[in-house]
Amino acid sequence: MKKIKTILLFFFIAGIMTGCSFLNKQNADRSISDPGKEDTPVTYENEVKKVRKDNLKTVEDTVEVDHISYKINKMTVSRELGDHKKEDVNYLTDETDAQGNLLGNNRFIWLELTIKNESDTEQTVIVNSNLFYGISEDQVIVEADAEAVYIKPQEKNRPLNESFYCKLQPGGERELEVGYIIDRETVKGTLYYGIGSSGSDIDQIDNKFINVEEYWDEK
Repeated sequence: MKKIKTILLFFFIAGIMTGCSFLNKQNADRSISDPGKEDTPVTYENEVKKVRKDNLKTVEDTVEVDHISYKINKMTVSRELGDHKKEDVNYLTDETDAQGNLLGNNRFIWLELTIKNESDTEQTVIVNSNLFYGISEDQVIVEADAEAVYIKPQEKNRPLNESFYCKLQPGGERELEVGYIIDRETVKGTLYYGIGSSGSDIDQIDNKFINVEEYWDEK
C-alpha cells in the first residue's frame, strides 16, 4: 500500500511540473509572437491650439505683452529686396535672383515697429521670437513657415542673431525694422503677427495677435 502511495505521489508531482512547463512555453511563445509589445511607442494626435477672441488685435492697436508694448508702423510684403542691402539679409532659401529678390512662393515681410519698455526695470526683448500665424474663423492657430532674417538697426560687430536681442531701459523705446522670409503656401487663414510665447505655449492667455491681413492680400 505504501508503494502504491509513493507511485501516485510521483505521478502527481510530475503532472504539476508538466503543467508549469506548458505555461512557461506559452508565455515564451507569446513573447516571440509579440516582439517588443511593451516598447510600442504611444502616439498622440496634434493638439489643436486656439486663441482667445479678445487677444486678436488690429494693426491700429498698441499691444503690451510682458511689460513691452508693440506698435506696428508699417508693413510691406514683396518679393523684392528693395532698398535693403543683400549682404545684411540672412537668406534661408536658394530661390533668389542675382539681385537677391525672392522667387517661387517665398515673400519678404518688412515690418517696421516701435517697442517700448513699460516697466521700471531693464527688459530684454527677443525680437525674432515673435512670428507670423494663420488663424481660422474659429480661432485655430497654425504657425506659418516664416523666419526673421534681417533687423535694422543692426549693432556693429555683432552677429545677426545677437542683434535680435534688444535691451531697453525703464521707459526706453526703439524703432526697428525686422525682415522675415515667409512661405506663402504655409499661411492658412487670416495672417496675424503673434507676440509672446511660441511653440507649445502659443495659446497662452497673455499672447496677443495683430491682424496684418490687409498688407498680405494678393501679394
